[in-house]
Amino acid sequence: MQSPDEPVHIMRAYLLSEGVVFLHSQNGRDSGGMIDPSLTKYSIDAQADIAANEVGKVSAERIKALSSMRWSGKREFFEIPTTSYYFPAIYIPQAVGLAIGEGLNLSVQQSYYLARYFSFLAAVAVFMLAISIFPINPLTVGLLIIPMTVFQLMGAGMDGFSLALTILAVSVFLRLAQRVDDRASMVWSYLLIVLIFVLATSRIQIASFVLMPFALALATRRIRYFWQGLIVTVCVLGWLATTIAANKDGGMQHAGYSHVEVLKYYLWHPRELLRIIYHTVIAPYNRHIFVQQFIGVLGWLDTWFRTGYYNTMWVLLLLVGFLSVSFKDLKRDWLPRLALAIMFLGACFTIYFALLVQWNKFPTDSILGVQGRYFTIPVVALAYAASGDRGFKSTGAKVAIPLLVVIAMLTLARMPQVLLDRYFIG
Repeated sequence: MQSPDEPVHIMRAYLLSEGVVFLHSQNGRDSGGMIDPSLTKYSIDAQADIAANEVGKVSAERIKALSSMRWSGKREFFEIPTTSYYFPAIYIPQAVGLAIGEGLNLSVQQSYYLARYFSFLAAVAVFMLAISIFPINPLTVGLLIIPMTVFQLMGAGMDGFSLALTILAVSVFLRLAQRVDDRASMVWSYLLIVLIFVLATSRIQIASFVLMPFALALATRRIRYFWQGLIVTVCVLGWLATTIAANKDGGMQHAGYSHVEVLKYYLWHPRELLRIIYHTVIAPYNRHIFVQQFIGVLGWLDTWFRTGYYNTMWVLLLLVGFLSVSFKDLKRDWLPRLALAIMFLGACFTIYFALLVQWNKFPTDSILGVQGRYFTIPVVALAYAASGDRGFKSTGAKVAIPLLVVIAMLTLARMPQVLLDRYFIG
């Protein structure tokens, strides 16, 4: 429970295992659902006085107490408003793990670890499927092996699995853009719109991915992609409109204004919106913290590597990104690659815009709460836009392999020690 927001994610997964799709309010409280109180207690006790407390340590007594918790068989209402806007399909692996654990009468902790294992294995399976569909590039591999990604893949939150689904979505998109006329293309196209819906309704920052079917329609001159794009766009907007209107508690409360009203204000005043985003981006502290958080500030943003480590990893990752760029066949596939670059920019904009509306006071001069890890998924689109279908075939990509080995070694060598020092030793 030391991954950011992991407790609320695991409880939303539990509700999905109970068949709950929409959260509800009870007696004027924020949105939530009926959850086994043992899971609630486990989630709270596991992070208590450790999360965001740099001197908090794991003790033998805590481990014994947590491992002894059993499912109670009861249900109590618990508020988890920060997940109220999410379409819960993103939690299917965790939900399966929790359902199996509770059904076999395992302990809460054993069930929680099953949720983590299922999430990790599902992510790996999706990665493998994506690679079989379209060549993966060095920069995407680099994103998978930096400490932040590895840490999130090991947790029960949504980051790891959603990253895997993003890579799959981009791979299917580029496969279809090659105009391969086989029987599988129809299946892939429907899989793509399902992936877009799940991702855009749970990771609002990549709502721009709804452009994929429209880009395919332009690139292949096939009308079915246009209709698929229209369908998935309507579904995404419909879900967001329904949940935003029904849940007035998923974020900071604005005195006298709803989130919808704040959203409309900024859309009608684009110059002010862009001024706020620009002011946020150029702030020296924001640039500094972004550099570190993207590589990995672990735990509840309280577990740091040394400054030199971040600098080294950034240099290596930027070199890998540079070596991933390929201009081969650019005349043939420029449109889908341009579309991915536009989706990247759209995702970056949405990150700031969504946080501005949901988690910042109104009015404001800058946006608080932007974390470096939010940009990992958008960078996947940029990585594939830069490399096209070359994967590891180009000379530059082959040169990047030793750099990826160094990144992996730095992650595996330093990350365990940093975590041990943070939670047990230091």
